Amino acid sequence: MNKMLTFTRSLSRRSAFLLGEASAVKKNHFRSMSTVRAPPVPPVITGTAVSKDETRDFMAVFPDVVRDLTDTGRNLDIPDVTKWLAKVLQYNVPGGKKNRGLALVLSFKMLSSPSDQTDENLRLSYILGWCVEILQAYQLVLDDIMDNAITRRGRPCWYRHNDIGLMAVNDGILLEQTIYQLIKKYFKDKPYYVHILELFYDVTMKTSMGQCLDMLTANSFKTKKLEKYTMENYTAIVKYKTAYYSFFLPVCLAMRMTNINDPEIFRQAKTILLEMGHFFQVQV
Repeated sequence: MNKMLTFTRSLSRRSAFLLGEASAVKKNHFRSMSTVRAPPVPPVITGTAVSKDETRDFMAVFPDVVRDLTDTGRNLDIPDVTKWLAKVLQYNVPGGKKNRGLALVLSFKMLSSPSDQTDENLRLSYILGWCVEILQAYQLVLDDIMDNAITRRGRPCWYRHNDIGLMAVNDGILLEQTIYQLIKKYFKDKPYYVHILELFYDVTMKTSMGQCLDMLTANSFKTKKLEKYTMENYTAIVKYKTAYYSFFLPVCLAMRMTNINDPEIFRQAKTILLEMGHFFQVQV
């Protein structure tokens, strides 16, 4: 419990930059993300929560992830699909800030004891972090199609790259399925295997529902009916489309990896993490 209390305090202090560079928080508008008493936080926080070495170590695992997933295809005697999957992964997954995957790694290091931070366990945290990054990637591939977007991360959206078009819909499905291939390969013998599967299932469902609400709200603009454009709807979109998979998922996966299973602790963490997700989104 003491370890979780320390972690909760740290979440509050890091809330402005856990997922990358923070925007300035105006004086007199900063408020704590938790009811836990913690040392005062400066009104402006900048920087990142992970070091360059940690980012480099995380990136070093990605080629192994691609190799694992393409080996699966080779066993199915469909080399063209295997080569295509490698391209889909390399174009769409590692190009962002990798904040969500790194948040999982950081959380694992903060919550686990030094004796549990073996090379094997750290590698597992990297792999699970890449699963979160793949979830992000496939959501973006499909979101760009629905939004008719032009660019993503400074490059043409995947469906616009080399005139791929609506074939990108199936590529999004492929990306999602690779998550469960990796989880099965590396975690099926772990006591928390079912827990992490359920987290991915649940958060994917919630994210899809958030996307649906976003599209329903956007479609209402076409008929110039603005009754759906409310703060209540905006808050729900932020919560379901962004906060669950960006904040709640990485930290809760790390909690399962470190054998934190108390429902009350998860409830408290969820409250903090979803509020952090809202704080993050409104800065965009």
